[in-house]
Amino acid sequence: MDDQAEASADRAPREQSGQRPIPPGDDESEIQDQEGNLPGEVAELIQQAFAQVTSTGSVQVRVGIELGIDLNDVLIRDAVLANAVAQLDQPWLPLLIACATWTPDFLAAELCSVLSMVAYRHGDGALAQLAVDRCLAVEPNHPLAQLMIMIMAAGVRPEELERIATDQSVMDYFDQFDCDDYPDDESEDERYERDMEEAEFWWES
Repeated sequence: MDDQAEASADRAPREQSGQRPIPPGDDESEIQDQEGNLPGEVAELIQQAFAQVTSTGSVQVRVGIELGIDLNDVLIRDAVLANAVAQLDQPWLPLLIACATWTPDFLAAELCSVLSMVAYRHGDGALAQLAVDRCLAVEPNHPLAQLMIMIMAAGVRPEELERIATDQSVMDYFDQFDCDDYPDDESEDERYERDMEEAEFWWES
């Protein structure tokens, strides 16, 4: 496991970039949302991130934070996970590592739960454990992190994660334990804007 991956899973470094996301170019990396569960704007953002991580090895700060916040929607998180564990020829792992670098800890639990599974799928158990630890530091009872602990303890083969992550009955079972601290009357747009404001404040502090 390289230094960037370890630092990304363990903590988010405090650096900032004023650059705007670059549009996807002619890169061969392309998201294939076979199940059609990713909203168009999220799929477009992931495509931008693919282009950036392939050309530079990282993603721009705002892109990483936006994707980290998007994954706090359980349906988006599950759709990203299902795609990422199946599409080993796409740069999902470096994308998630880069997003974890920029996303503040208090917003990174879902992102790190996905990162842990994708890292394990690629055979990187050490990174998977670091991502689980970061997730549990924020949400000690996080259901997917607890699932990953059981998977690693049982020595489940990495290729089995694709079946687990794409089995809707399994994901529905663990999703029922998901909870958040957002007000019940807060809309998704209001939640997103509040998370972005908090992330930007964190970067400026």
